[in-house]
Amino acid sequence: MTDERAEEEEENVIRSKNPDRDSISDRSYSYRQIKDLSRKIASALNKRGFKKGDVFAMFLPNLPEFPVVYFGVLQAGGVVTAANPLFTCEELAKQVKTGRR
Repeated sequence: MTDERAEEEEENVIRSKNPDRDSISDRSYSYRQIKDLSRKIASALNKRGFKKGDVFAMFLPNLPEFPVVYFGVLQAGGVVTAANPLFTCEELAKQVKTGRR
């Protein structure tokens, strides 16, 4: 086994002992942190003119911040449409258009 492979195996063991953390970024949020950060997101969106019924397209991979933004948009009264970062331009356009209905 190479040193690089051994190091990767060790990291996997550490991650498996910390299942509450994201395995790639090694970040995590408590329910309280998600609640508090979501409120801040909602407030920031409202201050920028985002209002009830507006559609918010989330164009990001699965990250620990996803629920923070998601719940922030909902608290601001918005509608979330999640788009896969691997979408083509055409797929993204269709997703955004469909989210507005």
